[in-house]
Amino acid sequence: KHGGPQFRQEAGDVLATLVGYLNRDIKKINRLSSAVSAQKYIDDKHLGKRFSVQEQDLDDNVATPDNVVVFDKKKNAIYSVDGYTTAVGFGDPEHLHKRNWKKQYYSDVNDLERAALAAKLKQQGIKGGPYMKWLSMTKPHKIREIKNFSFRAFTANAKKFIDANGGTNLPMATKQQIMASAWNSVLIIPAVEILEQQDGKIDIYNRSNKVNIQKGDYEYLPLAKRLYKKELAAVITQLYQAEDIDARIKQALGQAMQFYGQILTQRQQQIGGYDLAKYKFQ
Repeated sequence: KHGGPQFRQEAGDVLATLVGYLNRDIKKINRLSSAVSAQKYIDDKHLGKRFSVQEQDLDDNVATPDNVVVFDKKKNAIYSVDGYTTAVGFGDPEHLHKRNWKKQYYSDVNDLERAALAAKLKQQGIKGGPYMKWLSMTKPHKIREIKNFSFRAFTANAKKFIDANGGTNLPMATKQQIMASAWNSVLIIPAVEILEQQDGKIDIYNRSNKVNIQKGDYEYLPLAKRLYKKELAAVITQLYQAEDIDARIKQALGQAMQFYGQILTQRQQQIGGYDLAKYKFQ
């Protein structure tokens, strides 16, 4: 890098030959470039049994500093020299696009053209590369709008009611059980009853599948929500128009808080009967 054009031409030819012969790329691990940091790196990774660090004069030149050699005991071979090691090959069919890109990049030794090519490749984003994949996962997503009369809108108000009525310290899982119970009892079950009178989808399902799923069964609500997925929202909106809807929701939340609060207390008492100290919980 710091030599003249001729030196870089010769070094580039040697590097290109080596890369082509090994069918492997060359990468640098900065922490392996000095003996102290290399040893610390190996110790940090608990790889002392496999790798060792030595300082050797590989070029037999007293004027140049000794090379830092990391030796792989298992393979009985050198792993890296001054931090430089080989990376996975890119000549297989699955990585042809990467090989072509590297061939373009390394074959041009003109610094200006190489810089222009690098900028062009960067601008293209090297589609399918790790950076673009990361970008696609982390790009800002649209914040979902909370629709009126949806379960999300219901929970936003229900949480405020629970917290205002002594439920601030309840676990989030218990709060979710309370809210789901009130939502189902005040809105979902009445909506399903209205729809079932109109369309009878659950009755048709029972007769078609020779089963007898009735209200109160464990499978009833999940099945009803699936069968009336498209129609439920409109009926729930109608139910919200009732004058006493807020009072009924608050009543249902209060009853659910009492019910699930008792269950939580019983569980805590049961846990209290065990000697938890021996498990070293913190």
